[in-house]
Amino acid sequence: MIGLHGLLVGCGEILGGGLFGFITKPKTSSQRALMVLVGFILQIIYYYSVFVNFPSNASSDETKEKPYFDFK
Repeated sequence: MIGLHGLLVGCGEILGGGLFGFITKPKTSSQRALMVLVGFILQIIYYYSVFVNFPSNASSDETKEKPYFDFK
């Protein structure tokens, strides 16, 4: 799983860099600030989605507890 995680993170970095670097091409400082803001908001959304999908003690040991929100 660690190798797969590294591979997917690398692919996401390449795709994200291509999206923000080659497609948008900011011309002013306000456009650059908007790109930083969009990236920040997307990162916060992704971190929150990871947070709600893991139990509270999952970082310390194996657990059979349910996550914060169970979508079943």
